[in-house]
Amino acid sequence: MADSRVVLIGVFVLVTCHCVSAGDIYVDSSNNMTNPDGTLANPYPTISAGYQKAKDGDRVIINKGNGYFPTQNLFVNLAVDFVGNIDLEDGQADLPVIDLSQLDDNSFFWWNPTYGEYPTEANVAGSISNLEITNGNFQAKAGLCNGAALRISTGYFTVSNMKFTSNVACNGGAIYVETFNNHTADVVIENSVFTKNSAVMNTNNANGNGGAIYIETKSTSKRYLTSIRNCQFFENKAGKGGAIYSADSSFVVIGSTFTENEAEFSSGTTGYGGAIFMNGDKEVLSEVEIVRCGFTSNKAGIYAGAVGIIGGYLQIVSTSFQANSVTQTGGQYGGALDVSGVMDAYDCVFSGNTFATGSNGKGRVGKKDPLFISLPAECSGRLFVTCHMMSSICLFVLLFFFLCRWGPLH
Repeated sequence: MADSRVVLIGVFVLVTCHCVSAGDIYVDSSNNMTNPDGTLANPYPTISAGYQKAKDGDRVIINKGNGYFPTQNLFVNLAVDFVGNIDLEDGQADLPVIDLSQLDDNSFFWWNPTYGEYPTEANVAGSISNLEITNGNFQAKAGLCNGAALRISTGYFTVSNMKFTSNVACNGGAIYVETFNNHTADVVIENSVFTKNSAVMNTNNANGNGGAIYIETKSTSKRYLTSIRNCQFFENKAGKGGAIYSADSSFVVIGSTFTENEAEFSSGTTGYGGAIFMNGDKEVLSEVEIVRCGFTSNKAGIYAGAVGIIGGYLQIVSTSFQANSVTQTGGQYGGALDVSGVMDAYDCVFSGNTFATGSNGKGRVGKKDPLFISLPAECSGRLFVTCHMMSSICLFVLLFFFLCRWGPLH
């Protein structure tokens, strides 16, 4: 299965507004020449050495070399772009690999332009692209072990054309996005693949959340501070949010696929949201938008085989849910979706989603309400649901019957 997964890497074009003597600094782990100077002919041997010579607006160009095995984390508070220098073999991208197996229990890359000895402004921009980060393990520091590959705090940051494989942390196995000192991070994650990352229980026996990505960027503006576009999520695991977990934070997912991710059951408070879970604030309505995505064969122990939302607003557009499931006996809470809040769904397809108790090949939305049961593909149009409210259940049933009998309302 893994052999068939291909990352499509396009030409990476970087546009930046910085005017401070921008330049390229080269890194190549295979360089054993003396007195490296960061040029293409004599690159620095480590990523850390390259960054130490960087200024605002520079790019650190990372050649494939012999692979990178950092032993210390990289704290970044300058407006610098880290770019893998792609090799093409047989028409496929061969990304430089950063193997974190020797890193001393920490996030490898921490982007925080407002922190450190020489902090910069909170609105600066940086990026990382065209790299594979693998084998991160950040679990020992109880309550602080977040984001084995990337921790993103404040400013504007783009993650593009990346692979994240087999990284482990307490929260956000690969990426942790947060608000830091009242500054929020504005993040775009695009054209990237997340495979077998996991959020596991730490030494305080707290739940691991967000197998691939954890988002905590609260904002009163209702604007989506985190945007996930054209990404693929395979076989990521967590207690809540097998692929993505949101702590009361709005985000949007566009053109992405979620396959065989899992919210594992290990206690009465885990096993929620096989692919995505948001724990929202019922007073401040956080928003999740899912557009042109596919959810296939994801599973959760207790509820929401694919997507679970508590106390927020969910909008789903042109998205398919196929063969997602709730696995534990007694798990009756939405083979495909469980929404304890407000949802709009447009032109979506539900097929073969199941829940353990009384499983009969049908999926549903809601903890108690048999909604979206065997939703036929031909039934489209606007479906408005406010779960757990009897009047809305009646409205949904009538609208669902009308759409199936006479077609969508246009």
